[in-house]
Amino acid sequence: MTFLPSAWLETADAGAASRRKLSGRILRVLFVRSAGVAALFALEIVLARSLGAADYGAFNVALAIATLAARLAPMGWLNASTRLLSAYTNAQQFGLIKGVLLQAYATTIAGLAVFLGALGFARFMWPGIAGNIVPAYMALLATAVTLLELHRYLLRGFHAGDLGEALPALMLPVGVIGLVLALGLHDPGRAVVYYGASCVPLLAISAVAVANFTPPATWKTAAEWRVGEWAFAAAAMLVGSLSDELVSRTAVLILGFTGDNHGAGLYQAASRLALMNVFMLRIITPVAAPWISVMFNDGRLEELRTSYLRLCLLSLAGALPLAVAFWAAPSLVLGWFGNEFIGAAAILRLLGLGYLISAAAGPCATALMMVDKERTYSKLALGFVAFNFVATFILSALYGADGAAVATAATLIAANITYFMCFWRTIKPLSTW
Repeated sequence: MTFLPSAWLETADAGAASRRKLSGRILRVLFVRSAGVAALFALEIVLARSLGAADYGAFNVALAIATLAARLAPMGWLNASTRLLSAYTNAQQFGLIKGVLLQAYATTIAGLAVFLGALGFARFMWPGIAGNIVPAYMALLATAVTLLELHRYLLRGFHAGDLGEALPALMLPVGVIGLVLALGLHDPGRAVVYYGASCVPLLAISAVAVANFTPPATWKTAAEWRVGEWAFAAAAMLVGSLSDELVSRTAVLILGFTGDNHGAGLYQAASRLALMNVFMLRIITPVAAPWISVMFNDGRLEELRTSYLRLCLLSLAGALPLAVAFWAAPSLVLGWFGNEFIGAAAILRLLGLGYLISAAAGPCATALMMVDKERTYSKLALGFVAFNFVATFILSALYGADGAAVATAATLIAANITYFMCFWRTIKPLSTW
């Protein structure tokens, strides 16, 4: 598996050195993700046992809102930053690198201000409902999570995805666990504060890392702008990226807004476990994304096809053992969260199937955005969001959290198969179909 700019392959020695470098980065991401999964599960178990199903569900509704802010506020500049920075860094276009960085920060700050204003308006207009799920200190959580997420994608663009993943995937849950153990936890509001406070030092570290990984010549070069081209690409990526987050969060949001916090808690616990099926996929994606962009722009489509299929096989191999275990003994693993979470066995089985298909399809959604197909991706993703919302609303009203899981699993399967087919058609000549 080789994800390397063509300029690095001019000699055999250079190619071998680059492959070793990439392999080392993948191994570092594997280590970070493995340790992060352990820390995240420890955090989820601590929160679930400390709060109980209902308050645990309430906290995750608040976290879902903050996560939507992290996806919505940058207005598409997460994946756009990764693609543009990787391409401009490879071409040593330092003025454009500087322009991308400035545009990404300015857009994110503006979008965050709008989002926080909307939260304040919701609390003013519907205090009886919004006051319970949008506390005033949500501003801290939304701001910190949003900027930390932006830095994660900027670091991906500079081929430093291993470091970008370490901060939110490993250090953040460790920090929250430390605060819970040191200060105690009795209500979801305090959990929100702990989460936001743990993001603040990580945000400072990630800002320093972005500055260090930016090519030094960038700071001495005047910024160049391609506002129209960038805005068009970012807008399309916004629709697609937000749709992914909505599909994974819609069930918790709908269950929370309809007052079924207990169901939201059960669903969240099962969802956390089912997401283990895409553990290997999430290791691959931050490393592979910038190289997919580079290989596509270099015209190395045969190499891209071969490498992508290997990614799919690697992702599936990482998911299959877990999917089988979750299907065979769901009550055993759900019992880690507490006895009342054993009732989420059916949810775990359904979501496990959906995420297994996602793993088999590889990083197809991200790949579409890296090969200039963000418009296609955004249109498809918008359709799947609409389908998921309607299906979740209807099925959750009829069958509760189990119905929401059916809707989510169906959406995941249909979406990932469609994304894979579109990506493959883009990188494979039509004559071979």
